[in-house]
Order: sequence, then C-alpha cells, then structure tokens
Amino acid sequence: MNGGESWEKVLSDDRFTVVTISPSNPQIVYAGSQAAFYRSDNGGNTWSRFWKEGEWRWGPPGVVAGFPISAVVDPNDPMTVFANNYGGGNFKSIDGARTWINASKGYTGAHLHSIAINPDQANLVYTIGRNGPFKSFDGGSNWSGLTFGLGGLTEGLAVALNPSNFQEVLFSDEFDGKIFKSIDGGGTWGTVFDHPEAGGSCTGGPQVCRHGFKVIAYAPSDPKTVYAGMRKDRRTIDGDFPPGPSFGIFKSTDGGETWRELNNGLKTSLININCIGVHPTDPNIVYIGTWKDGVFKTIDGGQSWAMKNNGLVSADVRSLAVDPRIRR
Repeated sequence: MNGGESWEKVLSDDRFTVVTISPSNPQIVYAGSQAAFYRSDNGGNTWSRFWKEGEWRWGPPGVVAGFPISAVVDPNDPMTVFANNYGGGNFKSIDGARTWINASKGYTGAHLHSIAINPDQANLVYTIGRNGPFKSFDGGSNWSGLTFGLGGLTEGLAVALNPSNFQEVLFSDEFDGKIFKSIDGGGTWGTVFDHPEAGGSCTGGPQVCRHGFKVIAYAPSDPKTVYAGMRKDRRTIDGDFPPGPSFGIFKSTDGGETWRELNNGLKTSLININCIGVHPTDPNIVYIGTWKDGVFKTIDGGQSWAMKNNGLVSADVRSLAVDPRIRR
C-alpha cells in the first residue's frame, strides 16, 4: 500500500513460488505452491485455497502439477489464469483456480523416463515422467493423466504393461522405492511394494534415501512373473550426489502383488539396476544392465546371477534387448 516501504503478511503456512494479479480487476490476486492455488478477491486481505481434496495438490485430474514457476491472468477475464510448472506443463483454469485443464493436448511436456505399448493394440500407449503416468488411446496424439489418489508421488520413473492384459499396469517412482499397480487401466491404483529403506521411511537425507525402481519388466511368456530393478536417483547416477549402492533386483511371481529381493551374486560395490531383458520363452532367463557393474545373467529365475562383461567397452549399461526369436 506504500510502494514497498513496509509489508504485512497476508498468507502463510505454505511455500509459494508464484504470485500474479489480474490486470482487469487488481483486487483479484493469485498465489500458487506445489500443493495448492490460492485466490483473493479483495486485494489479498482474505484467501480461498483450491486443490484436489485428498491428494494435497492442484492441477488437472490425474496429473501431478508440481511447483508453478510462472502464472498470468487473462487481461479481459480475471477468472481465467494460466500456470507453467517446474516439472513441465502449461495448465489453464477458467473458474478462478478451482479446477484446471491441461493446455497441451493432455501431455505436460515433462521429462519422460519410460513407455509401454500394448502389443495387440498399438494405439494404446502408457508413459511416465515427472508428472506421473499418462495414457493415450490414439498412438500418442492425446494423453490423459493417471495419477489418481497418489498424493505422495514425487517423481514417476518406470511403467510396465501386462502383455496379456492391457488393463494391468505397474509403475514406480524415483525417490520413495514404491511400486504401484492398477487392474483397471490406470483408473485406480494400489501400492504393492514400499521399500523400508527408501523415501519417507529413511532418515539419512536425499543423498542416502532417494532410491526408486528404474525398470519393471514382465516375462513375455509368463505375465505372472515380473522383475524390477532399483537404482539411486538421477542426481547420484548423472548428477552431483556422491555414488552409492542401491538395493538391486526384485521379483514377483503373482503379477506384482508381492515381491522378494533376489541379489545372490550381485553384491558388488555400486549395484544400481538400469535395465532388464527377459527371455521371450523362458521367464527364468534374465539379463540386467547396471550402472558401472556391467551385465549380469540368471538362468534360474534370479536365484543366482553371473557377471557377463566379456568384450564390453563400458560397464555403464543403460539399455538391453533380447532377440524375440531366440529359443535358449
């Protein structure tokens, strides 16, 4: 009120990253955080909070909107506001931040980590990135967010589709060591694994606690058999965190409902799993690529692993493929 000479706190109990004022009605002010958008209709004296109830976040249905980094109000309509997000995406509200739509054909533009395609219906595609999992029915022309009810999701990392049942989907996050499962094509989700030494269960800080399942792979010949590999987060693998070991390989024999660790033979210095290749006809033959430990193979369903690095130029293996025509 006096050109910045003095200030009065009018909104608190959150971490705000954006504030914008309506050009056509300066009494209407918006403020945004990772959790919610707020609107004042009286110049900032009082505020209304808008978020997805039960999920502790704002944004379009099924999308983790994240931290807004800029916002602008339509110059002719104080109830229409656009917001850009740190993780990717441009979102639009026409009801004063109460509800939001994705202003980019459904996909947010965030960094993507994994993609899964239905082998019998190529237009059905799942993908996952920083804003969670997405689904397309038309080969990627339009996308719908699928992060329903998962208020604790931080960064999506891997997605896998049951090759014989396109309604069964698994996905993971990057920081908290969790695997989620849907049996209705992403409409609802349940947590099927939560590693006790990762994420919120860990007390060592982000440099120690950030682990996630980098890859999930169904066995093509037996979709009840699923393998999943853990790795420390990107700031450890490709960034500025100090290197350290993760928790290796896990296996499910009931379609992802329950999991057990199978690391016999993998107890190396930095066991971080980057990729998995499962034999097309034998679910017990599996190859894994690791960060700085090379390639390992099992022929007994993960009961034991043997290093297979003969001839490798680099031990940092980011991708593996198994010839679908191979029989043994």
